[in-house]
Amino acid sequence: MTSNRAVTAKLSYRDYCLIPADGLRHEILDGEHVVAPSPGTAHQRTLARLLRALQCYVEDRGLGEVFVAPYDVVLGPHDIVQPDLLVVVPAHADRIHDDGVHGAPDLVIEILSPGTRATDLGRKRERYAECGVPEYWIVDPSARTIRQLAHVGGTYEDRGDHPDRIQLAVLPEVVLELAPVW
Repeated sequence: MTSNRAVTAKLSYRDYCLIPADGLRHEILDGEHVVAPSPGTAHQRTLARLLRALQCYVEDRGLGEVFVAPYDVVLGPHDIVQPDLLVVVPAHADRIHDDGVHGAPDLVIEILSPGTRATDLGRKRERYAECGVPEYWIVDPSARTIRQLAHVGGTYEDRGDHPDRIQLAVLPEVVLELAPVW
């Protein structure tokens, strides 16, 4: 007996590298190609301010490196993402390569936009948890909050929404005041 159902192979990093640069954000989530539009103004303002705060508290103190999209993160053979922001601590500096980060960053940050909200809250959250990203922040510029998720026992523990300040789970000595971000 034969099946008429088509079998689709999961895409890999090699396939990802063949995608032409067109100004959109291309990612591979569990082998599937996902495209997102360019972010809007509120997203970009929040991104710039959060980047500045993280550089001040993390990079300037030698606690890690902060990277901003577009920047490739190869989480596994079928998961290639471009988080809005990410942090890699010195203990994992060997994951930083010329073409991006290979392996889980210590902190991944996604800023919600109308075009990415569903993916950031759903599939990306699942992929980040399954691929072992220790800490995931979901930033909501309209609500002026950061939802903090910490990887515990193979899944994310929700540490709640933070409107005023946030203490990094992966760098507990870092506490960010969020008023300048909003």
